[in-house]
Amino acid sequence: MTIRKRILIAAVIQAIVICLICDFGYISFKLVLTKLHAIEIIDDLNISLLEMRKAEKNYFLYKDPSSLNELVTIGQERYEVLQSSRMHLVSGLHGLSDKDYSRLLQNFKNYLELIQAAIKTHEVPATLEGEIRRLGHVLTEESATLLRRERKTVSYIVSYNIIMLIVSLAVIFIIQVVLWQYFFRFLIQELNIMEQRIKESVNIRYILC
Repeated sequence: MTIRKRILIAAVIQAIVICLICDFGYISFKLVLTKLHAIEIIDDLNISLLEMRKAEKNYFLYKDPSSLNELVTIGQERYEVLQSSRMHLVSGLHGLSDKDYSRLLQNFKNYLELIQAAIKTHEVPATLEGEIRRLGHVLTEESATLLRRERKTVSYIVSYNIIMLIVSLAVIFIIQVVLWQYFFRFLIQELNIMEQRIKESVNIRYILC
């Protein structure tokens, strides 16, 4: 095999390794972006839920009907966002399962339906009030738990990617050193052979002369 072919093979090997590392980096970066978007959605959900629970308490404490209308307005907007965010919340590493996502949506829907039922009722029964408070608490807990899990996942992904980057650079360095050692020995051998042949050729010419 000629020197040119060997250099070409070494360049192809390096290119393949670099491409694999770049693909890994791209996939990891894309996953981090997906998780950050999911955190943004869940964080907004947490803020909305706190506002909704505040409006809920204002109604039950001060009997302010406008509080329930405000709650429904905020809730419907957030419910629509949740419906359109399935791709970011379900897909990816440690994302919600379809079952958990469906349960979250259903609890949110049930909560809004109970609030709308309370708006139509002049005097909210104690059982309805209890169910509203229970579902509101469940939604708040689910959202807070999901936010903590997503943040933990992002932290894990970033730490893992740093380690993999260091390992990848080490692998590239080792491959580079091995290839340079190989070519250095190969070139030395070729030069020694050429030197030997030149000496033989000179000796033959000297004898002939």
